[in-house]
Amino acid sequence: MQKKYVYIVTSIIVTVLIASLIGWAIFINKQQQALQSETQDLGYFGDSTSSNSRGDSFFGSFFSNSTDTGSDSSASTSEQRPILRQLYNLPTAGFVKNGTGTVRFVDRRTGYVFEKDLSDGTTTRIDQTTVPQVYNALFLDNGKKVVRQYTDKDLQVISVLSGSTGEGESASLSPNILEITTDSTNQKLALLERSSSGSELYIYNLETNSKDLIFHSALRGWNIQWEKSVILVSQKPSAGLPGSAYSVAVSTGLTSLLLQQKNGLQTNMSPDADKILFSSTKNGLPALSIFNSTTSAVLDLPLSGLPEKCVWHPEKPLIYCAIPNKFPEGDYPDIWHQGTIHFVDSIYEINAETGSSTMIISPETTDGLSLDIVKLTFDVSTGELFFVNKLDQTFWSLTLPKSTSFNQNESSE
Repeated sequence: MQKKYVYIVTSIIVTVLIASLIGWAIFINKQQQALQSETQDLGYFGDSTSSNSRGDSFFGSFFSNSTDTGSDSSASTSEQRPILRQLYNLPTAGFVKNGTGTVRFVDRRTGYVFEKDLSDGTTTRIDQTTVPQVYNALFLDNGKKVVRQYTDKDLQVISVLSGSTGEGESASLSPNILEITTDSTNQKLALLERSSSGSELYIYNLETNSKDLIFHSALRGWNIQWEKSVILVSQKPSAGLPGSAYSVAVSTGLTSLLLQQKNGLQTNMSPDADKILFSSTKNGLPALSIFNSTTSAVLDLPLSGLPEKCVWHPEKPLIYCAIPNKFPEGDYPDIWHQGTIHFVDSIYEINAETGSSTMIISPETTDGLSLDIVKLTFDVSTGELFFVNKLDQTFWSLTLPKSTSFNQNESSE
């Protein structure tokens, strides 16, 4: 009788364990399917037949060779219309165009690294190292390395440098990092770290895991941007706060004042480090201007916007900006940074020499899409803009049409 009772209890426990394992397997399968599934390709705007979506199962994503082919729009149509695509439909922490026709990006929730082939739409997970709730990811060395940042249970920022394919050893960076950026070649890091007396700016050597101090300040609220041999250091903007911006020479640490006493100051330096796109509060709005660091001349633009929603062309005097269609009443950029409001953007091309601008696309008008664009980057080889939608952190691309100055100039050379 005793043995029979033991057998019954054992059978029940085994049954429960098997059921739990099956349930867990189903759950994991659904999670993997969500991560591996192909995302919607919106194709050409204004052409309702071009939208195409496909979802692959967890196993199908590994064994299926099928790919998205998109629409069969004519070449003449594709030359005239911008192509807007959603590349990943889950929150994305960071991305890089790492080679011909591919992008790498980090899933915000899991920290997994994916690579997407832009020609056929296939997405491959290349690193499944779990780093939960990554709020920022920065790629280095043509996408071969990645820094993933998250906060621990004590709200301390943890920054981990590792290979983007899961190979090699990981290195933990300083826990005092306030801001982090890379140079234009994505080969070096600049770290703004909290110190007992304020903040310190370091150049981090990836090979030796060492760093050199080049700037220190009694303030901690700085943004940093590295172009050529200069790091632009500007105060974090607020509508009622007069801000300043400095250039710091990477090799010597020599500091020069560029802009000062401008309320709501926000900056974006050109790739040659000669010009600065900046915004300052005028009549309650962030007015855009261009500062020439050589002549100190200022060119006011007929647009309101935020420089962090813009990107410079790497080789030509062109700027691409996500300009809000309207500005709700409030203090800028404060209420946007605080998440009190969201923008609905259109994308403009701006001539940095003349100040003239042309709207490339208004997703709200053409397809009823609300895109609050951040992390805007430009790939000069293909004429594509890549960005994240702040509303849901999804990953997008926009291929510029032939009518833009970028493509017209290319064809005339």
